[in-house]
Amino acid sequence: MTVPLRTVFLIVLASALTACWGRQPFQPPLASFQVWYKPGASPLQIKKALLECGKPHPQGESSPPKPMRTANEQAETENCLLAAGYRKPNEYSSWCNLQPELPACQPGASVPTLSAERRLNSDYCRARRDLEFCRRTVSNPSACTPGPVEPECLP
Repeated sequence: MTVPLRTVFLIVLASALTACWGRQPFQPPLASFQVWYKPGASPLQIKKALLECGKPHPQGESSPPKPMRTANEQAETENCLLAAGYRKPNEYSSWCNLQPELPACQPGASVPTLSAERRLNSDYCRARRDLEFCRRTVSNPSACTPGPVEPECLP
C-alpha cells in the first residue's frame, strides 16, 4: 500500500507547524522561581520566598522519594506568595481558579506568611547543609557531595 505524496506532505507540514507553535519548540517548562516575579526581586529573593512559603524546592515540586504535595498545600504556598506581593503571568492558572473548593481557597482561610525558619529547616536546605541528612533522604545518595551551600539556604 503506497501513501500518496500529498498525504506525506500534509503530515510533514502539520508536524512542522505544530512543533513551532508557541514560544520555542521542545523546551522544558520553566522552573518555579522563573515563573514568579515581583518588581525589584532578584532570582535569589524569589527562591527564598518560594521556600519560605513552603515550596519543597525552588525549581518545582518535590521529587521521589518524597510524595507530591496535595493541591491544598500547593494552593497555600501560592496564596502565601501572592500575599507577599509576588505574581505570575496570566498564562499560569492559580490553584484557586482551578479548584475553588479547596480549603485554602475559601474566604477567611488562613494564609501562611513568609518564614525564614521554614526555609532553613526545609529538606531542600537541610540536604545542602548536612551531608548525612542528604545521604539518608535523597533517591541518589551518590549525588550528595560536600560543597558550598546554596545561597538561598543561608540565613
